[in-house]
Amino acid sequence: MAHSSFAKHPRLSRVDHAVLFLFLLGASYLSSVAWHPAPFWVLLSALGAGYALFWFAVGHRIVKGRIYQSAIAHFPKKYGENGSVIAQEPRISRIYKKPIDFKGYISDRNNRNLFISGRSGSGKSTLMRYVIELFPESSKTIFSFKSGDEYLKLGMPILRIAEHAGYPFSDREAFVQSFLVTYPISSQGVVAASVPNLLRTVLKGSGSWRSLRSEIELALAREKSASVTRSALSFIQQKLADLELASRPCPLPTGDVVLDFSGLNESAKTFYAELHLRQTWHSIEDGSPDPMRHIIIIDEAHRLLKSEATIFGEVARLIRARGALWCGTQNYSDLPDYVRNQFAMHLLFSTKSERDLRALKEINALLPFTATELRDHHFTDAAMRELHEAIPIYTADIAGFQDRPEVYIKPEISENAPIEAKPKPMLDYRDRVLKMLENEASWPSKLAKEIAAQDGMGGDVPKLAVTRALKALREDGMIEKQLLMVEDREVSLYYRKDPAMSGLHRFMEKEVTKKLEKDGIAYELAKPGEDKPDIMTKDFDIEIETGLKHDIKEVERRLVSATKKTYVIVPTEVEMKRYNKAIDEAELQTNIYLVGYNSLKTLYP
Repeated sequence: MAHSSFAKHPRLSRVDHAVLFLFLLGASYLSSVAWHPAPFWVLLSALGAGYALFWFAVGHRIVKGRIYQSAIAHFPKKYGENGSVIAQEPRISRIYKKPIDFKGYISDRNNRNLFISGRSGSGKSTLMRYVIELFPESSKTIFSFKSGDEYLKLGMPILRIAEHAGYPFSDREAFVQSFLVTYPISSQGVVAASVPNLLRTVLKGSGSWRSLRSEIELALAREKSASVTRSALSFIQQKLADLELASRPCPLPTGDVVLDFSGLNESAKTFYAELHLRQTWHSIEDGSPDPMRHIIIIDEAHRLLKSEATIFGEVARLIRARGALWCGTQNYSDLPDYVRNQFAMHLLFSTKSERDLRALKEINALLPFTATELRDHHFTDAAMRELHEAIPIYTADIAGFQDRPEVYIKPEISENAPIEAKPKPMLDYRDRVLKMLENEASWPSKLAKEIAAQDGMGGDVPKLAVTRALKALREDGMIEKQLLMVEDREVSLYYRKDPAMSGLHRFMEKEVTKKLEKDGIAYELAKPGEDKPDIMTKDFDIEIETGLKHDIKEVERRLVSATKKTYVIVPTEVEMKRYNKAIDEAELQTNIYLVGYNSLKTLYP
């Protein structure tokens, strides 16, 4: 395949040199005329000296230390005698250097998430360091896994996790999920299914590694030698031995920090990285929305993506309003599609991985060729929307980083601070949440805020307790959830399944009346027990149908006798089909309009 080669550190182009030469020639001539006639050799010497001085002092900086577009990958067009295009081999062609404002390239968009992929030594870490230093105003948490890593030379405070791992028992559910990320349970057998709940059980009475070991040993002693529970407990006991660290509890630092996971075994690196990612995200989530206020940078992101239990995807999706997630990995395909879609920039260095090339081919037929032909310190953005017949190639001509001394944090812990803290009881909000959902459907963050306000609590405790309660109630079949739009954002709305006390009905009715009031339309609500439409206005009526009642004859009867235009509002596509069928069978198409809840904006156009 023919392609133009381009140097790792390109020089000024011929046009640049010509312009510079003519400028210096003219300046030298004018100077010699203005001052006094000078011999020709003096003029040439001045010209050469000026050219050399300019190049060494200024010229090389024109292209050094920046990102610029240096080439394109494309299919050259060649036309046959009849004007048809003849298929050509792809090639890479150099272009006149186009400087890129890379800080603007990142910040001038709503989604500032980026990930960098490429083989080892291709320039990923250099580019990531350059990008990090472009945003000194943003607070950063960096996850570093290798000793002597580039991120340890930034001069940021470093927390060595092997010595100060924090307190993993403060959030037991995070402990469980981090364990599942470290040891993905691929099997669907009885033993595998038992592990999460058994781990939760032994954690209830534990506040330290020592007490956790004791709880497991007691549980093993109670079990028969060949039981499924015993096998699951033995699995947990064996794996936890690789995760235990003899370190004192310490708070997670605020502001800029590099979390150094080097010195841990591979399992412990994954476990504590997931645990600290959850703690970091919860601290960011509690803050006020402020784009680029905080950036999470994760090297070797593939460690956390072996299990769907990771919070990585959730962080990538939700962090946009409060900052950004940047990550690096060797293979483009390390990020599953559903995670990769949360990143607006896919900065791709050289790769020859078959999995990567297949994934890239699904985006653009030219990308696999581009990825295999990229030289070191050259990359493209595989997420650019403008990728059609030509793919821009950028050069990271970055040099001269100033390595700063490594500054390790020594958290202030009193000599009397216990290495092992007493366990905190896990809050059980099931009854309380169920009571709250009797009145109206709600979503997790709203429920947690209401409980926190009532109890005068803060932090993540109410959120985690509410999440556990909702999960348990749903597993027991007492509540259900739907993804609905609330205030222009999609939330998981939870509601009681009992049709006699439908919080979902009240919620939908409340949202519809909000729209009517906003639009200045007077309305009347049907009183409990009245055989009338749920909401009545002068020009039309509205029926709120949640689908919780199996019998829909009552609303059918009202629709048959309706004298005004009637809107029937349903929450889901399933109910939309169900009521559509009922309306068709009763031949009620005239003046009857079926509207999905998420399409309330189209109500009475």
